[in-house]
Amino acid sequence: MFTGPIPPEIGQCHVLQRLHLSGNYFTGELPKQIGKLSQLVSFNVSSNFLTGVIPAEIFSCKMLQRLDLTRNSFVGTIPSEIGALSQLEILELSENQLSGDIPVEVGNLSRLTYLQMGGNLFSGEIPVTLGGILSLQIALNLSCNNLSGPIPTELGNLVLLEFLLLNNNHLSGEIPDSFEKLSSLLGCNFSNNDLTGALPSLSLFQKTGTDSFSGNKGLCGGPFGNCNGSPPFSFHPSDAGGKSVRIGKIIAIISAVIGGISLILILVIVYFMRRPVEMASPLQDKSSSTPISDIYLAPSDEFTFQDLVAATENFDDSFVIGRGACGTVYRADLPSGRIIAVKRLASNREGSNIDNKYAYTLKITEKCDIYSYGVVLLELLTGRTPVQPLDQGGDLVSWARNYIQVHSLSPGILDDRVNVQDQNTIPHMITVMKIALLCTSLSPVDRPTMREVVLMLIESKKIVEHSNSSSSSSSSSSPRHRTYSSDELINVHM
Repeated sequence: MFTGPIPPEIGQCHVLQRLHLSGNYFTGELPKQIGKLSQLVSFNVSSNFLTGVIPAEIFSCKMLQRLDLTRNSFVGTIPSEIGALSQLEILELSENQLSGDIPVEVGNLSRLTYLQMGGNLFSGEIPVTLGGILSLQIALNLSCNNLSGPIPTELGNLVLLEFLLLNNNHLSGEIPDSFEKLSSLLGCNFSNNDLTGALPSLSLFQKTGTDSFSGNKGLCGGPFGNCNGSPPFSFHPSDAGGKSVRIGKIIAIISAVIGGISLILILVIVYFMRRPVEMASPLQDKSSSTPISDIYLAPSDEFTFQDLVAATENFDDSFVIGRGACGTVYRADLPSGRIIAVKRLASNREGSNIDNKYAYTLKITEKCDIYSYGVVLLELLTGRTPVQPLDQGGDLVSWARNYIQVHSLSPGILDDRVNVQDQNTIPHMITVMKIALLCTSLSPVDRPTMREVVLMLIESKKIVEHSNSSSSSSSSSSPRHRTYSSDELINVHM
C-alpha cells in the first residue's frame, strides 16, 4: 500500500494514458499538475484518504473517458470546467463530502453512460440538463444527498437508462408522467423523499416492491393499489441499515456464482470460435477433436468449474497458451480426454466490461453479462482489443458498428489473419458476428439471453452447412466473395 501525498511530479509523465491509484492510503490534496497529462484516458484514485477540493485543472485532460474519485473526503463544489470532458463515459464521485449545486455543465457530457454522484452533500435542484445526456445507460445515481425541488420531466428522455436512484433526498412533487418512456429501466429507488401523487404507468413501477417508494408524503398506484378510495402510502422503515448489510452479502454471493457460470460459458464459445479458423494453440490435440456440435452440451454434463481449476492447477502460468487485452487463455486437459482453451477474464478489465457497475447499483442482471460476452466475441472475431482509438469510436463495440455503417457487414471486419477465401469459415464467422452485435445492443431489452445465444450458435452452424451444400452444385457461377446483409440468418439492430 502506498501512503503520503501523490507527488506533483506525476504531471511530467506526458504520455501517460491510464493512472490507477485506487485502494491505497494516499493523503492530502490532488496535485493540480495532473491536468498536464493531456493523453490521460482513465484516472482512478478511489478508496484513498484524499482531501481538499477537486482542482479545476484536472478537467483539462480532454481525453478522459473514465474518472473515478469515489470513497475519499473531497469537499467543495464541482468546477464548471467538468463540462469540457467531451469524451467522458464514466463519472464516479460518490461517497465524498462534495456540496453545492450539481453543475448544469454536466449535461454537456454527451458520451456519458454512467453517472454516480450518490453519498455526498449536493443541494439545490436536479439540473434539467441531465435529461439531455441521451447516452446514459448503465445508471444515474443521485441518492443520499440534500437535493430538493421537483424531479425534472426531462429525465424521461433517458430511454436507454437501466437504473435510476434518487432515494434519500428532499425531492417533492410527483414522479413525472414522462417516465413512462423509460422502457429500458431495470431498477429504481425513489424512497425517503417528499414525493406525492400517482405513480406513472410504467410496467416496472407496477411490479416494483413498496421499498423503492417508501418514506414519501403520499404516493399511490402501482404496488399501493388504486389511488381512489385508499389513503396515500407513507412509510418510514426503521431497519434500512440492516437491509443494506443483508443486500450487500447477497450481492457478493450472486457475484461469485455469476462469475463462475460466465467463465464456463465463455470457454465454450472460445473453443468453438478457435477450431473452425484454426486459431487455437499448436498444443491443441486436433487428432482427438470431436464434431463441433458436441461443444453445445451443457457444461455440467461433461465438466464443472472445479474440473477447470484442477485441469489448470488453479490457472497456473505453466498452462498459459495466450494472453489478450482482457484476459489470459489456458490449456485444460479434461478428464474425458478433450483438450480445450479456457479464457479467464481480468477482473479489472478496462473498456467494455460493465458488470461491476451493475453490482455497485445493487442489481446484477444477465443482460450485463450478455454485453460483456458479446465484447469477447468481437475480440475473437476481429482480433482487436476492447479499447480502440478515439477517432475510431473509443471502444470495440463502437468501432464495429461504425465499420458496418460504412462498409456493411463484410469479411473485411474480421481478423486479418483469417483466410477470406475459405467459404466454409467466413459465413459462419459473419453469423457469429451478428450474434455478437445482438449481445452488445444499446438497449438491454434487445439483447438475447444466454440460452438464446447458444441456440442461435447451434442454428447458425446448421444454416451455414445447408448454405454450403446448396451452393456447392452451382459454385462455378457463384462469386467467391459476397457481402452479408443484416437481415440474413439473424436480424441485427444497428
